[in-house]
Amino acid sequence: MTPFLFDVAFSSESLVVIALIIIIGYISTAVFRRTRIPELLILMLIGIFLVRIVNIVPANYLDTLLAIAPVFGSLALVVIMFNGSKGLKFESELVRNWKGLAFGILDIVLSVAIVSILMRYAFGWPTIYGAILGAILGSTSTVVVIPFIRKVKINQDIFNSLFIETTVNSLVSIVVFSVLLVFINGQSFSAFSFTSYLLDYVSVAVVMGFLTGIGWIFIINNLKGAREYAATLAMAILLYGMVGIFNGASIIAVLIFGMIIGNEETIINALNLDHFVKRVKNDSQQSIRDDAVDERPVENELEFLIRTFFFVFMGMIVVLSVQYLVYGIIITLLLVLARYVEVGILLGSNTPVERSLALSLTPKEVTVATLATVVFGFGGFYFTQTFYISFMVIVVTGILSSFMLNRVKVEVKK
Repeated sequence: MTPFLFDVAFSSESLVVIALIIIIGYISTAVFRRTRIPELLILMLIGIFLVRIVNIVPANYLDTLLAIAPVFGSLALVVIMFNGSKGLKFESELVRNWKGLAFGILDIVLSVAIVSILMRYAFGWPTIYGAILGAILGSTSTVVVIPFIRKVKINQDIFNSLFIETTVNSLVSIVVFSVLLVFINGQSFSAFSFTSYLLDYVSVAVVMGFLTGIGWIFIINNLKGAREYAATLAMAILLYGMVGIFNGASIIAVLIFGMIIGNEETIINALNLDHFVKRVKNDSQQSIRDDAVDERPVENELEFLIRTFFFVFMGMIVVLSVQYLVYGIIITLLLVLARYVEVGILLGSNTPVERSLALSLTPKEVTVATLATVVFGFGGFYFTQTFYISFMVIVVTGILSSFMLNRVKVEVKK
């Protein structure tokens, strides 16, 4: 067993590296706000620098990094899905925005179709592995898109469309990815047997997610706790693990759980639970249910830490290659072409500036990296290739999106 984890825990040098990574993450966020250069590029370069250049993380410790990759990826996946689904309000104007929903779904459908066809006929991949790669690459970056559209002057309709798109496509990407993985289990399915299996796979998740959500609403409303978000996130992680034990769709369970928690008031009223639930709030606790708190400081800080270390981690384990760069450029160009068609169909009546803005907002980030890391942990040629190709697509789309955004003549709010 490698002593890496103990070394990290107790060496002063390791603490210095961890602190520097957090500070660099903070600086890279400021750089993005000023230059629109994606912070993930800086963070991944730091990871490459630490391992490939200065060897602060010795090569023999990389095996340990690779071993913990699936755990880290699953944790990030739960956080992304929970925070994203919690923000989908049943009665929100955002959810009723059909253009945003159409964008979010089309992003994944077109990506799966284009990438699976490309990888099969141009590079000889089995269709299912190409489809999984397409599902991974379909989502856009909420941490780039949402902060950017909040600081520019655009009409409310296009704001809603872009906001709901980047939330929905991440959730749809995760769900489609999880369903496609059902095919990679060595079983031979007929149409009937697969449908039966899929219904069992999803139904376990839906039932457990719904019941856990209802039960947790009762608990957090009847206990005077000051750490609601931390406890609720822990419950989401526990749910993810338990549904997996029962061979259910873990991430779909987290999706249902998050939506139940995020729509607490609607759920309580619909099920007539007012007499059983005591709404307990006080000034000393910041409820995860308080919609007035838009900045979500606890969630944002946690997401910042996970995102920072996650992309440094990716840089540490990635392999740089001209081959993967070529893959990344070809796939990016095809996805941008598909994006152009989407924008033309859904935003044809909008102004040229608004269409250019929507076309430019195609960076890939946390969801893509997380799903790629999850499959990387499975091992095997195609999953390993998927990870390295995804890394390059993240880099190429980040650079291209930054270039395109700097050319969009949109007015910034003062």
